[in-house]
Amino acid sequence: MTPKFKVAVMINIIILLLMFVVSLSTSNWKFTGIAAVVVFLNLMVNYQRFQKGSRKISN
Repeated sequence: MTPKFKVAVMINIIILLLMFVVSLSTSNWKFTGIAAVVVFLNLMVNYQRFQKGSRKISN
């Protein structure tokens, strides 16, 4: 895992936690569902991009 990929994962986890806190305080679980989907898609895209990048650049 590259540092960039780790940072992306951390940002996504932070976003998910923030959304979770918001949903708890407003008792609106739609926010958590949306956040979970967004974060999951984000991670998938980042992971695919990371894999493509690692194939091109071997360093």
